[in-house]
Amino acid sequence: MNFQIISGLFLVGSIWGITNPYLERGVTNEKQDLVGFKSFLKTITNFKFIIPFGINQSGSILYYYLLGQAPLSIASAFVNCVNTSVTIITESILKKQKIGLQTIIGILFIILGTILICL
Repeated sequence: MNFQIISGLFLVGSIWGITNPYLERGVTNEKQDLVGFKSFLKTITNFKFIIPFGINQSGSILYYYLLGQAPLSIASAFVNCVNTSVTIITESILKKQKIGLQTIIGILFIILGTILICL
């Protein structure tokens, strides 16, 4: 894999990791009707959901393009590593919480494990 593919996979993981907390914030937890159509309409017309969703889906398009260039086992592990790490960091920033030592150690283990898989 060359640097362009690796940086593209890193970009995909970052896009997904950043948009995940915003998608969660954009969804309302109101009681749904039986069919779910009203809640569906409310969700797709909510700009706090639809903008991060569109950005997230652009990352998905890039991911599927890059899957043709990189081995699936490595690309999937790498993107999920970056996604998980960036999601944790983004959520802590949005919630204005400090990242604990155990969380930092967990992120480092995720990164170390991914490096070992990719070698």
